[in-house]
Amino acid sequence: MAPDPEDMRKMLVRLVRELVSNPDAVSVQMTESGTSVLLLLRVARSDIGKIVGAKGATADSIRRILKGLGAREGRKYTLHIDECDAGA
Repeated sequence: MAPDPEDMRKMLVRLVRELVSNPDAVSVQMTESGTSVLLLLRVARSDIGKIVGAKGATADSIRRILKGLGAREGRKYTLHIDECDAGA
């Protein structure tokens, strides 16, 4: 069974917290509209580079995971990455 949007949000939080230096600053806000789900990922300013990666490779990999899992449940996940003030 494919994960529901809330499970995907929680999975994204767990994944990103493993990649950053300031895991307490990680948050994901989710907005659903039909079969589309927008995930707004916020991390500390000092961790943006770790999440984006060289030439966007890490962010692209996270997006591919979301796309693959979303396809199994007929949903389209869009990931936006933003920074918060923590870790500035």
